[in-house]
Amino acid sequence: MTFYAQMGTSLGRLLLCATDRHLTGLYFVGQKDCPVLEGLPTPLPEAADPTAGVLAGRVLKKVKLSQQLSILPNPRLQELSDSCQHNNSDLVFMQDYTPLGALAILLQTHEELLEYFQGQRTDFTVPINTTGSEFQNKVWELLQHIPYGELSFYGQLAEEAGMGSGHGRAVGTAVGRNPISIIIPCHRVLAANGTLNGYTGGLFRKQILLELEGVLLE
Repeated sequence: MTFYAQMGTSLGRLLLCATDRHLTGLYFVGQKDCPVLEGLPTPLPEAADPTAGVLAGRVLKKVKLSQQLSILPNPRLQELSDSCQHNNSDLVFMQDYTPLGALAILLQTHEELLEYFQGQRTDFTVPINTTGSEFQNKVWELLQHIPYGELSFYGQLAEEAGMGSGHGRAVGTAVGRNPISIIIPCHRVLAANGTLNGYTGGLFRKQILLELEGVLLE
């Protein structure tokens, strides 16, 4: 059985999904593939374009990689850390009873995410489990090998999956169905020309997550 909790972050509320052994889902509340649960807003329609929008006067579709500076001081860290402190980041359980195993998973995920947004964590140790096709699980495994502050590209992942760089679209579809945002870091994958391309949780979040990790975008 799956148990659910929510937490606030500077990027919006997150839905955490867990069994008594693993984290099985992590979604921004309202994204199109977020589980439909009582008390949550209706997810965005499938036809919604996750690359659309404007942030700080810039069209998000045109935002692209400028430079990676993960070893330098990052002004975005303090901004997100302060914002996280002012948001209700407490863990709110969504069922009347959560067994000890799932409770431990949800609490560990909550703690590690808080540390991540405060710039104190660069990798996650909470046990995860994904349900998908063999190809999807292979792509999601490859995503977990992209280090904090580093980037990959859809064509590059296709080659690593043994398909050849021309199959980047198929990889992009699998990346877009990643059920555990942030912890399986699909936000670290860009289009071949260096643009942000898409992100199911909303492209503005992808930009902020990358800047949090020290990647400069223009």
